[in-house]
Amino acid sequence: MFRAIAATRLHASRAMSSMPSITRMNTPAMEPNRAAMAGFEPKLVSGNPVTKVYPQYKNPGDLVCGTWECEPGSWQHNNKVDEYVMLLEGEMALIADGKEEVFKAGDSFVIPAGWQGIWDVRVAMKKYYVKHAPA
Repeated sequence: MFRAIAATRLHASRAMSSMPSITRMNTPAMEPNRAAMAGFEPKLVSGNPVTKVYPQYKNPGDLVCGTWECEPGSWQHNNKVDEYVMLLEGEMALIADGKEEVFKAGDSFVIPAGWQGIWDVRVAMKKYYVKHAPA
């Protein structure tokens, strides 16, 4: 019986070696990219929102996941793709059409494609993001 269990485990471990690996979001595997806010050059409203981007996963299609950090500041933002955000640290607000949504560490939310407004980082922030790579 023991041999049968050992053989099953060996077979299972060999089969799993061809499986895609799991990506841990809490342990960036590379140095960050230093980039403009949201990867493009938006119109700065205030502050000096220096960013660090840790792209941690990209599938063969267009799904991208990673960690993004930003210093306080605000800018005009045009969200080109749907984006899920899990705010890990800090505080930020999204302001559009006279409405302000404030988010703090622990909050999660989706910014829909086509959303336009002011992205305001009030306290240095860190987030996990999941989105489609822009075409």
